[in-house]
Amino acid sequence: MKYNNFQAFEKHVRHSAPQHFSPIYLVITADDFERQKAENLLRKEILGKQNTAAAFIQREAESLAIQALKEELNSADMFAPRRIVLLQHLEALKKPQREYLEEYCLHPSSRLYLICSAASFNRATQLYKKMEKAGVILDVEEKKPWELEKHLIEEIVTSARLEGKAMDGQVAQLLIKQVGMNRALLHQELEKLCCYVGSRSNITSQDIQAICASVPSETIWQLGDAIFQRDIKSVIRIGLALLDEGTPFLILLRQIRSQFQTKYQLCSMHASGGNLADIAAQFPYMKGAILEKNLQMARTYGLERFKKGMMLIDETELLAKNSGADSACLAERLLIKLTC
Repeated sequence: MKYNNFQAFEKHVRHSAPQHFSPIYLVITADDFERQKAENLLRKEILGKQNTAAAFIQREAESLAIQALKEELNSADMFAPRRIVLLQHLEALKKPQREYLEEYCLHPSSRLYLICSAASFNRATQLYKKMEKAGVILDVEEKKPWELEKHLIEEIVTSARLEGKAMDGQVAQLLIKQVGMNRALLHQELEKLCCYVGSRSNITSQDIQAICASVPSETIWQLGDAIFQRDIKSVIRIGLALLDEGTPFLILLRQIRSQFQTKYQLCSMHASGGNLADIAAQFPYMKGAILEKNLQMARTYGLERFKKGMMLIDETELLAKNSGADSACLAERLLIKLTC
C-alpha cells in the first residue's frame, strides 16, 4: 500500500490503531520536517503509553553492521510488548544489509514494527517493491518550487486556523518570501506570530514585518558553499555579517543544518554506488553543472564531517537556547569547527 501525501498517510495510520498496524513502514520525503513528523506519528500511534526507551530503537543505515541489523530485527524484550526499530537514511544502506531486508520483508517479525525513512530512494529496487507489498509506504515526490510555495501557503493558513487565527493567503505568501521555504522555520515564525497578536483573531502583513526574521537566502547559500569548500576566511566574514544584519542565530543554524542534510544525502547516495542519473532523479531541482558542483563539494567534505557537523549544529542550538552565551561567540566557534 502506498500514499503520496502526508494527510492520507496520517489518516491511514490513525485508523489502524490500536491493532491493525503494518509490520513495515517506509517513509520517503526530501523534507526533513515532514519526515520527522511521519516518524513521530508512527512512534506515538504504535507505542501509545508504552513509549519507553526499551520499546524504541533508532539506528542509522550507513553505520549499521549486518550482524547488528539481524539482532535488532530478531530480538525481543520482555518489558516491551511492542517494539519499533527505526532505520534512518535508508538510501545509504549497504548491499548485504539491503539484501537481508529484502528477505526480512518476506517474513517480517510479529514482535516488532520496522520503520525505515529516507530523503530519497530508488523506486525500481527490489527492496522498495517488497516493502510496498509487505507494508505501507509514504512516498512524497519532490515538489517544484512553485508547487511547494502553493502547498506551504495552504499549510500555513490551515495551521494558523487551527490556532484560532485567520491568515490571508497573500499574508502567508509574504511570510514565505521573508523567511524562506524551510518548514520548521515557517512554523516557528507562525508560533511567534500567534503569540504576538495575542487575543486578536487575524494575522496581518504588518505583524510579519514587525517581528518575523528576514533571511537573505542567497547569502546563506554562499555561507554553506564556503563551509563545504573549507574557506575559513569567507565563512567567518559571511557568518558574522549575517548576524550583524539582524539574522536570528537560531534561524541561521537551521538554514545551515538544512544545507548539511541535503549535501549529506548527496554524499550518501554517491557512496552507496549511485551515479549522476540516479542522484538527479532524486534531486530534480539540481541539474547539469549545478548538480556536479554540489556533488563535488559533498564528496570533498566527506560523510564523517557531515555527521559530525550536524551533531555540532544541534549541540550549538541547545547552547543558544539554554546557556545565554553570546550568539556571535557561539557562531564563530561553530563555524570554525565546521570548516576545519
